[in-house]
Amino acid sequence: MERRDAYLPPPAREPAPVSRRALLRLGFTAGARADIDYDGATARVRATWEAGGSEALLRALEPVAEIAVELAGVRAGERVLDAGAGDGNVALACLRRGAGVDACDLAAAMVARGRERCPDARWTRADVQALPYADATFDVVISTFGAAL
Repeated sequence: MERRDAYLPPPAREPAPVSRRALLRLGFTAGARADIDYDGATARVRATWEAGGSEALLRALEPVAEIAVELAGVRAGERVLDAGAGDGNVALACLRRGAGVDACDLAAAMVARGRERCPDARWTRADVQALPYADATFDVVISTFGAAL
């Protein structure tokens, strides 16, 4: 009799993308989606970051950048987009690895701070819901605390 494995592992497959809303089982009904004031929410987020006084929070979040960049496997020579970059925690971590970095944020104040902290990144004021980059421009896109509604 021919010898066979009693257990065959399931075929490998790509994991399906999962949104934070789906992961937390936070669905929207069609009516609820229509009632959301996306522009108002975006304006409030922008105003909060433009107001300043966020230095302590930005520095407290800084250690997460190294972990995110490590998990993303960023390597020297890669093109990286730091989306919702704040003042550049992830951008700095990517630059330290030798990657070329573009960084964008919704708030002009964060872009200005980012340009000061990490001038070697290319900074743009942009909303992550309408990014001004062509498809396939980047090898890696990271957003640690940026949010899209």
